[in-house]
Amino acid sequence: MENGDDNAEEYPGGRNQIVDLSGASKLAAPEAQRPAIRNLAVNETEPRRDLDGEQFDANPRNVEALQENEGTVVDNARDYNLRKRDKLKRPGRYTANFAMVNVPLTYKEAMEGSESREWSKAIADEASLYSFLDELVKQFEITVMEPGHFVGMEILDETDEGNNRRILIHQSSYIRRMIEKFHMQDAAPIGTPADPHVRLKKPDYDDHSEDSYPYREAVGSLMYAAIVTRPDIMFATNQISRYTSNNDQTHWNAVKRILKYLKGTINFGIEYRRNSEMLVVTGYSDSDFGNDLDTRRSMSGYVFLLSNGAVTWSSQIQKAVTLSTTEAEYVAASEATKEVTWIRQFLDDIGEPVQEPTNLKMDKQGALCLVKNPVFHKRTKHVDIKYHYIREKLEEGTVSVSFVPSDLELADVFTKPTPRDHFHKLIFNLGMRKC
Repeated sequence: MENGDDNAEEYPGGRNQIVDLSGASKLAAPEAQRPAIRNLAVNETEPRRDLDGEQFDANPRNVEALQENEGTVVDNARDYNLRKRDKLKRPGRYTANFAMVNVPLTYKEAMEGSESREWSKAIADEASLYSFLDELVKQFEITVMEPGHFVGMEILDETDEGNNRRILIHQSSYIRRMIEKFHMQDAAPIGTPADPHVRLKKPDYDDHSEDSYPYREAVGSLMYAAIVTRPDIMFATNQISRYTSNNDQTHWNAVKRILKYLKGTINFGIEYRRNSEMLVVTGYSDSDFGNDLDTRRSMSGYVFLLSNGAVTWSSQIQKAVTLSTTEAEYVAASEATKEVTWIRQFLDDIGEPVQEPTNLKMDKQGALCLVKNPVFHKRTKHVDIKYHYIREKLEEGTVSVSFVPSDLELADVFTKPTPRDHFHKLIFNLGMRKC
C-alpha cells in the first residue's frame, strides 16, 4: 500500500483487522453532505494488560472451566483476559447524523436556520462519535487512519469545479504488486479478461503440471480483486477457480490472460456519482444456458447499481441442471431477488430506507412471463419451490421486473465471455472508470 499505510497492507493474513465506521451508501451522498469516514486498525495479537480482571494461562482445563462461567468472556489470545460483561460498554445503534446535514455558512444560519435543530443534534452526534473512539482506544490498541485506504482498497473522494462529487474505489497498488508477484510486468496488455473462443473444462488425463506454477495463489489473488473493486474480471476468475485441484497449461494460460488484462487496466475502479436525492437501486440478472462443459449446468449472474456504480455482483454456476433457457433465467432472477432483500435491509439498517420496489431487469421475455404469471404451469412443476421466491417478493412490492434489450444487459459480463467492444461498453455502464 502506498503512503506508508503499513497497517492496512498486512490484511489479509496480517496482524491487523481494519474496521470501517461508515455505511456503503454514504460513499455516494449528495455533494453538500460530507460523510465522516474513519478507518481503525485494531491490533489483535496482544491483549491489553490494564483491563479489569485476572490473567490466566492458556491451559486447556482452565479454558474449559472458564467457558462454563456465564459471567466472563474469554479472549482468544496468548493469555486469556477475563472481563466482566457488565464492565464492557456496548454502545447502542449509532447514526452519524452529522454526515447527512448541510453545513451552515454563517453563525446565524446555524442558530436560526431551517436546519438549526438538526445541526445542533449533528454536533452532539459528532461528539458522541469521538467519545466512542476514546472508549475504544482505552480497551484496544487502535490506530485511527485517513479514509484513503481500506483493507487493500484505495478510495478517491473528489469534487470538480461544478461542485459535483465523485468517489472512486480501486486497487491499483494491490494489482501492481500482484502482477509483479507472478512476473507478468513485461507482458503485453490485452483487451478482455476471457477469450470468447476458449471454453475451459477438466483435463482429459491426470496432469500434475500444476505443481510447476502457482495456480492456486494466482486464483486467490485474482478473486480478492474481483470481489472488491473489479467486477470486470469476476466471470473469468470464477471460471479458473473451478480447476484449482485439476488444471493444465490451458487453465494457466487463462490465468495469465486475466493478468495481462489487468496490466492494461491497472488504474481502473468503480466510480460513484449521485445524481438525485432519492436512493435508487437497479439490478440486472442473466444466465448462460448449459455453460459448464463438465456438468452442463448454467451460469447465473447479477449486478446491482447504486449512485451509477456497481455495489454488489455475482457470477456462479447454478446448483442444478436446468432444462431450458427460460428456466435458467428464472433461477438466476430468483437468486438475484435474494440479494435485493439483503440490500434493502442493509440500507434500512443504516438509515437509508428504499421506498420504491427495486427494479430487476432481464433480457428473456419467457422468464418475465413466468415471474409475473402466478399460475403453476405444467412445464415448471419440476422447478424447485425455492426458486419461486421471486414471485412472492413481486407480490409484496419488494421487487419489480422489466425487460432490457440484450445489448444493454449489464449482467452479460458475469455469465459469458463477450467481444471486446461490447465488453468495454458494459463495464463502462457498470461505473468503471480510470483513476
